[in-house]
This record gives sequence, structure tokens and C-alpha cells, in this order.
Amino acid sequence: MLKKKMQRLFSKILKFLIAKFIFSSFIQYEMNLQPIPQTNNITFSSRCVYIRDAQWVNHAVNTTFPHFSTSKFKPLITKQLLTTFPDKFTPRNIPKTTNELFYTLRCIHLTKKDINNDKTFSFFQKIILKTIRSLLPAKKKQEFNRLAKSRNIIKKFGDLRDSCYTFHDKDLQRALVLLEEHKLGNCLEEATIAKLVLEINGIKNGKVAYLQNMKTNNFLDHAVCIFNKDGSEFDGKITNHTIVIDPWAEKADTAKNMLKYYQNTMQNTFDITNKTQVRFSPQNQIIFDENYVQQLKTKYPSLVFKSNSRQFMQK
Repeated sequence: MLKKKMQRLFSKILKFLIAKFIFSSFIQYEMNLQPIPQTNNITFSSRCVYIRDAQWVNHAVNTTFPHFSTSKFKPLITKQLLTTFPDKFTPRNIPKTTNELFYTLRCIHLTKKDINNDKTFSFFQKIILKTIRSLLPAKKKQEFNRLAKSRNIIKKFGDLRDSCYTFHDKDLQRALVLLEEHKLGNCLEEATIAKLVLEINGIKNGKVAYLQNMKTNNFLDHAVCIFNKDGSEFDGKITNHTIVIDPWAEKADTAKNMLKYYQNTMQNTFDITNKTQVRFSPQNQIIFDENYVQQLKTKYPSLVFKSNSRQFMQK
């Protein structure tokens, strides 16, 4: 009898340790949100200096502004809604964009019993809490802990992100408030900061572009920073000079190679196949005030490219 009790106890402890290990691994590997130590002697292996420097831009964005990206949970949220509410959602009517998914998750009627019985929802909540808490400075943790006591924590953080959209045309200011103040940001905010890094370092033709399905003309809920290395303006036509910077995916390459990357690795995230024809659709040019850019250059020295042997994007 005692032996069986000991076996059951050992089994519970083992399951707990395994679950803890999986949870910790998921946070560190899947989200990859922890700051990377900064250095002025970064070495990236790539074919040309332009791609190396574009990769450095990704590094600069993510290390200067460590944050929580809600859109990285899109596949998990989709699965949760389809599994938990089969009477309400099907693959046909499930929201396709991250904003729509989060709005649905925040507004759907969930009683306390529903949440307690829904292990996926509970797991999702824990990931949000643990990840954001680890990124917040000490003075913000108290405010965060008050929010975390709320049962509808998803709505609370969604409201924080929505509040920054009142800046309207001040895209850069909105992105900085989200990333720095609230530690929240998705591909649009990251692409906007990537454009800022380009401007700080002398590249003035960067643009924010959305991925778009060429057959349906539907946008794929993903934004990147894009520019032509020859100095010409990117008008939607990809050339051998077109380079894409994607801080969300932490990847930079020629536009042609990036399209292959999205087709082959982002099928669940963007609802595409490896045969889906995709293009980069540039948005209206965001004009950053030059004086403001200079202020930010002083405020965030980690966004300034440093090299003793060459200038940014120069051989």
C-alpha cells in the first residue's frame, strides 16, 4: 500500500517537472523574447554586407526594445477557439488576422467555470503573464501585478495596445510607446522601428510594406521594412536590389529569398501554402521629422551602427 502511494507521488512529481520543463522551453524557444547581450562587434554570416547590416537592424530593434508579440500566438489562439468553441467557430469563419483573433478572444463570453475548465486558455494566460512580467522594469511590475489579478487579462492588455492607436498619423511615436512603455508590439511596430534605424544610419528610402496574396489581393497580416540598396524608391516591384528586414521573424534577406522563406515556413501563421504567390505591398510613405529622429538617435545609441572600418550599408 505504501509502495503504491510512493509510486503515485513520484509519478506526480515527475509529471510536474516535465510540465515545468516544457513550459520553460516553450517560453524561451518559441517566443525568443529575452534580450540578447549587446556588443559593438557583431558578426553575422551572409553573402553580402547589405544583408549583414540588415540583420544587425533586426538585432538592434529586438535588443533595444525587448517586448511581447501577441501575433506569435496566432496559431495557438486559432487552435484554442476551434477546439474550445466548436459550436461557434469553424475553419471557414475563424478570424484570419491577429487583431481580429485577439478581439474575439477578448470579447467572447467566458464564465469563470469556462476558464477554469479550459486548460488551453489557462496555459495561454500563464504564458502572457510570465513573459511580460519578465520584460517589465521594476517600477512597472506593481502596475502589472494589479492587472494580472483580473480574470480577463487578455482584454486588459488588448486595451493597452489599442490605446496607443489614438496617435493616428504619429506611427513612430505610437510604436515607441507600445514597445518601450508597455513592452507590447507586433510586426507593424517592429517594421516602423526598423525604418527608424535605417534613417538614423543614413538610409532614407526605407518603407513599411504588407505581405499580400497576389491571387486574392488579401493582406496576410504581416508587415516588414523594405528598401532598395541602390537608393531608388521601392514601388512594389522586386529587383535584385530589394532587401527585406523582418524583426518579427528575426530575419533579413533579399526580397526574393524572403518570399520563399514565408512560403515554406509561415504557412500556419499566414494561412498560405508553399505555392501561394505573395508580393510586398508598400504603404504610404511615413515621413519622420528629422529633428525627432536626431533626438531618438541620441536617446537610443544602440540604434546607431558602429564600425571602425566602414559605414552602414557600405562595403
